[in-house]
Amino acid sequence: MIRTRKRWVGLAAFVLVLALMAPGAFAGTITGATGLIALATADTLPVGDAEIGVRLNEGSVEATALYGLMDELEIGVNSYDSDGPLGVGFLFKGQLMRESASMPAVAIGFESNQSYIVASKRLTPRARLHAGYLHGDEKGVAAGVAYTLSTASVSTPTTTLLAEYVPSGVNVGARMFFGPSVAVDLALMDLEEFAAGVSMRLAF
Repeated sequence: MIRTRKRWVGLAAFVLVLALMAPGAFAGTITGATGLIALATADTLPVGDAEIGVRLNEGSVEATALYGLMDELEIGVNSYDSDGPLGVGFLFKGQLMRESASMPAVAIGFESNQSYIVASKRLTPRARLHAGYLHGDEKGVAAGVAYTLSTASVSTPTTTLLAEYVPSGVNVGARMFFGPSVAVDLALMDLEEFAAGVSMRLAF
């Protein structure tokens, strides 16, 4: 009963965030795919760019590596906690439709134990909305929003607020960019468990 009430409160808070928040810069999810916190978006890495990251999630440290193989196509690998030897997963995401003034970008993705289709659309210069359907370990409708708080300055990193609803709960967080190459993520998974990550963007 308490957990159900918490979920409803979390969902109400998420809806309120969507209503109040108004560009989310690209960086990886907890699995490494370009996206928000756990929800991948329709965005992909530019061709020739790579992103490597280390993340603390559910008490374990995980590594990710992502590469922009060609236009609107990214591939990657990640590690995850397993009962036996270190688990290694693979991911693939391709954009089916580019974003236009009237239509969202649409992409499909495949990861170890997870697949999805997602649409992404910029609402205002500062806000970008994402929605999709997940199948696998997480199954069901998902949605999220990114809102940029600050512009880059000498003393303040560009900060993007992140909020999302996925079948496992509501996640909120912030992504801080230190220059064009380094991003630091801080998040609360299901509004209760701390997660964090740092990633570095490389261009070849």
